[in-house]
Amino acid sequence: MPMREVLFALAALLALGGCADTLNPAPMAAEVIGPAKGAIERDHGIVMVARAGVWDGVPRNLEQRLTPMLITLKNEGRVPVRIDYSQMMLVTPKQMVLRALPPLQVDGTVTQALTPLWRPIGFAYAPYWRPFVGGAPIWTGPFPHDPLYWNRYGPVLREVNLPTLDMLQRAMPEGVLQPGGQVTGFVYFPGVDDDIEQVRLRVDLAAADDGKRHARLMIPFAVG
Repeated sequence: MPMREVLFALAALLALGGCADTLNPAPMAAEVIGPAKGAIERDHGIVMVARAGVWDGVPRNLEQRLTPMLITLKNEGRVPVRIDYSQMMLVTPKQMVLRALPPLQVDGTVTQALTPLWRPIGFAYAPYWRPFVGGAPIWTGPFPHDPLYWNRYGPVLREVNLPTLDMLQRAMPEGVLQPGGQVTGFVYFPGVDDDIEQVRLRVDLAAADDGKRHARLMIPFAVG
C-alpha cells in the first residue's frame, strides 16, 4: 500500500476539525429499516448491512476523529469466506482510498483478553487472534497475514492514543465466516473530510480455501 495513504490516514486523524458530521446511505443505496439509517448489499450469497453514525461507546467523540462503521456480514451461500481488514475501505469519487485501521497490536504481547460485544455465529477467528479471544474457534486453514499492512496502518491509531478497550471489544474481527454464519462489529476508517460529498464502502471477501475473490460488496454513503 502506498505510504501516502498512511500519511493521509494519520493526517485525517490529527485534523479533527475537518471531519464530516454524518454519513447516510446515498439515494441509490438499498436502505434497511431500523432506528439507525443503514443500507444492505448482496453478492454471491454474502449479505452486508452497514450503518454509520451509531457509535455510542468510549470515547464519546470517536466520530469526530474516525469514521466507525457498524457492519454485519451474513453468509447465506455455500462458500466459507475470509474477513480481512486489508480488503475493507472507503473510496471517494476521486479514487482516494481510506483503508480500515487494524485495532489490534499483533506483536506477541497481550495485556487483556477481549470479550466481543456481539458474539459471532459460524465464525472462526484468524490464527493471530488466538491470544485475544481465549477458547473461541480458531481457523486452522490458510489465512495469510500481511505484516506490511499491519505495520503501516496499525500504528496510525496509536499515534492518537487509540484504540480504547471499548473499541477493541466492539471491533469486527478477522477470520473465516462459514455458510450460515454471521458476524457484527465496527470497522474503523480515517475521518472523511467534510468537503467530500460521497464515499463508497467497499468490502472484498475471498474464498477461504483458495484465496480467490468470492464477493465484492459496495454501498454508497452521502457525506454531510
